[in-house]
Amino acid sequence: MNIGFYCTNDYISDDTPSESLSLIPYQQTPPQDPILILSNEKRGFINKEILKKAILKDKVESLTHWLDITGAHDTKVNIASKKQPLFRAMNSAKNTSTKLVDLCAGFANDASIFFRWGYKLTLIEQHPAIAYALKLTCKNNQVQLIEDNCQYHMHDLAQTNDIFYLDPMYHKKETSAKSQGHAQLLQQLTATLEDNANQLLLASLQTRIKRIVIKRPRKAPYLAQKTPTVSYTGTTTRYDVYIR
Repeated sequence: MNIGFYCTNDYISDDTPSESLSLIPYQQTPPQDPILILSNEKRGFINKEILKKAILKDKVESLTHWLDITGAHDTKVNIASKKQPLFRAMNSAKNTSTKLVDLCAGFANDASIFFRWGYKLTLIEQHPAIAYALKLTCKNNQVQLIEDNCQYHMHDLAQTNDIFYLDPMYHKKETSAKSQGHAQLLQQLTATLEDNANQLLLASLQTRIKRIVIKRPRKAPYLAQKTPTVSYTGTTTRYDVYIR
């Protein structure tokens, strides 16, 4: 199942109150072709066509983030990504059965790439609505989902996995470009959650995990002032790797 995410606060016009959209509570069975509307005040499912009638069609398409963990519809990413710093940071050329934990899964953008590389994934997400949407899309024996704060599970997961992957929310001062679409929504929704990136790295380093990969803005300082073993840098993003 593909699920769309949409922010009511920013993109529904003033003359279209969200109450008229008849949202289905996110804990219930979603409608066909669902979009999960998320905001600080409301969250629930709605059919894509109904949403199109309430707002401009092009905004539904351009500002909705579609979650498909298997990425079955997109074969280009699997090939192109192998040339990128992310692939090198994961040491993927030498790992054919890697077990990876995405500590802050969010909308699972990178997790969908790891899935296509054949990784066995554990996704951790503490926002309840996002975690529920991930649950609906992760019905595969290669993906385990945990709805909780990742720090409560690090030591146990380090015993049976190869990599911790951390993509923390970028602080406003760490990136000059304003976050767009789903990234901006995710920042808004997780602002009050315990997501201290420095603390997460320090906690990870106290486990027995073999490899920690941190996604950072290209020119951002190292988390917790800890120099990585190696870094792989792209145009806008840097991957700091800690090898144990």
